[in-house]
Amino acid sequence: MRFCVVGGINLDVTGWADTGFRTGDSNPGQIRFSRGGVGGNVAVCLANEGHDVSLVSVLSNDVFGAFLRCECEKSGLDLRCCVTSDAPSSAYMAVHGPDGELVIGLNDMASMNCLTADRLHRMRSFINGHDAVVFDANLSESAIEVLCGDADCPLIADAVSAAKCKRLMGALPYLSALKLNLLEAQTLGGEQTPKDAGQALLRRGVKNVFVSLGREGVYACDKNEDAFLRPQKQLDRPTSGVGDAMCAGIAQGVAMGLGAVKCAALGQDAAFRLLSGR
Repeated sequence: MRFCVVGGINLDVTGWADTGFRTGDSNPGQIRFSRGGVGGNVAVCLANEGHDVSLVSVLSNDVFGAFLRCECEKSGLDLRCCVTSDAPSSAYMAVHGPDGELVIGLNDMASMNCLTADRLHRMRSFINGHDAVVFDANLSESAIEVLCGDADCPLIADAVSAAKCKRLMGALPYLSALKLNLLEAQTLGGEQTPKDAGQALLRRGVKNVFVSLGREGVYACDKNEDAFLRPQKQLDRPTSGVGDAMCAGIAQGVAMGLGAVKCAALGQDAAFRLLSGR
């Protein structure tokens, strides 16, 4: 299948403590640098599944941008519609405890402002020439509005964070699928439990909703069915990118016309493969 991913790509700086974790102090641990960003991660996961994938994002003219471009090209991504920017590369810093759970994350995605609504509108023919489009809430609200208005293929959105997911409010009726965590679901759905929030989002027009619950699995629903799916594997290392792999699996299911529960199972399969290094 052919997928277009519109969203953020950045340098990931990931650290995790070896044993304990004490705030306000220097903690022994490990630090890694890698390609990251919701859009970039989803695109690479889809490419690793053997699909043709175009990435529409921002790549800066600095050393980190060169690294990210090289990583994307190694994965076989089509970068012809990426915007080149003189702004510093986007970056994400994550600190995890020894159990792999996120303690704090910081993001600097200012370069994404270069991916304007006007630029996306001019790309509409290219973007719509795919089986499905995945986008994330790193896009501006105006860019999301144009993307949704121009779309004539299934749209799958990743909420990214509780702060950024509010940009999706006007897009909800256009979405074939929405993947988000519980905090994001509570923010957008206005309800506290995964089921209540998911059902509220269905009423607001989303066709398939997936609420990721970390170690508890995922809640999936559409107009015909809903279910809680337990995870295939407990996480024992930093979880960065696992949710993006799940989004990639969900996107494949949506493109095939599957129901929410089967899409969620494909998402869990993709997350399991990432955790297992397959």
